[in-house]
Amino acid sequence: MRPRLPSSSFLCIALLSLNAFSQSDRLDKLVDTGHFRAGARALADSKTDDPESLYLLSKIKQAFRKHDEALQFAEAAVKANPNKAAYHLQLASVLGDEIDHARLFKKMSIGSRIRSELQTALKLEPRNPDCLFGMMLYDEQAPGIAGGGKGKAHRMAEEIGRIDASRGYLAQARLARDEKQTDKLESLYLSAVKANPQSFEALMSLAAYYASEAQKKYDFADKYAQQALDLDRSRAGPYAISAQIAALKQSWEKLEDVLSEGEKANQDDLSAFYQAGRTLLQLNQELSRAERYLRKYLSQDPEGFTPSLSAAHWRLGLIMEKEGRKADAIKELEEALRLQPDFENAKKDLQRLKG
Repeated sequence: MRPRLPSSSFLCIALLSLNAFSQSDRLDKLVDTGHFRAGARALADSKTDDPESLYLLSKIKQAFRKHDEALQFAEAAVKANPNKAAYHLQLASVLGDEIDHARLFKKMSIGSRIRSELQTALKLEPRNPDCLFGMMLYDEQAPGIAGGGKGKAHRMAEEIGRIDASRGYLAQARLARDEKQTDKLESLYLSAVKANPQSFEALMSLAAYYASEAQKKYDFADKYAQQALDLDRSRAGPYAISAQIAALKQSWEKLEDVLSEGEKANQDDLSAFYQAGRTLLQLNQELSRAERYLRKYLSQDPEGFTPSLSAAHWRLGLIMEKEGRKADAIKELEEALRLQPDFENAKKDLQRLKG
């Protein structure tokens, strides 16, 4: 007896389902790797009322500091599919963004809700490192009366390590950094890279550590940034660190090459230009070059989770002040405050210049 072949309509449905899955998977990867503008463009042309799209829209809105919309989409995703741990985790993350600005009783209410979402996520996926990391952060920051505690946080980090050694070391490093145990950081970051040399997150954490003001080990920072770049040349982080280091070393030809390569690799994210301009301002060197870099950064809307346009206008104002262009500096500071009225550094500098 010949096997019965699937009908053409069944094949069409199967292919459509596979295509939808592939598109969802691709969008999820875009967002997870920091390509929020590309993700937003892709979602603009697709159906946005399914749970996965709502979840991704929440992450995108959060990256662009649009809290109310991020919360709305996160709540809608959880309502549409309450059995997906990632959706509860995202809702907890968005709620966490508002807790620092809330009053005491509001903080208690938000904190209780965050804990509930994290507990639900862990119940759904008890061995998910992302869920464990979220609960770790809650336990670290919440008082005992709200269910938190430093001991609980460290036990969560240990559990992450049993599931994924590299991420476990990174979790321990996060706790050590927050607890001001900076002597532990280098060893933990190196262990994270050793446990998984293919971890972009571990390599970038180590590169940023060596590039920090406290370390100033720029050759090591550049080494690990390049290794991260070898894993994914489309992400802006390694270019930003390499640009910072080139500016600190005043290696102008290399700096221009890094910025050019970074822009070609990812036209949506110009944060390497911002970091180069910020570094030169701090050094009080090549201010006209720093101005050019910041104006380049201001030439388009920023990528998610990158410096705001208001921050770039503020730093541009400081450059102009150093160049003796007081009227232009005031204009930039006023623009920074127009974009972000609660920008305290810009307020202080504007008052100082006008005073």
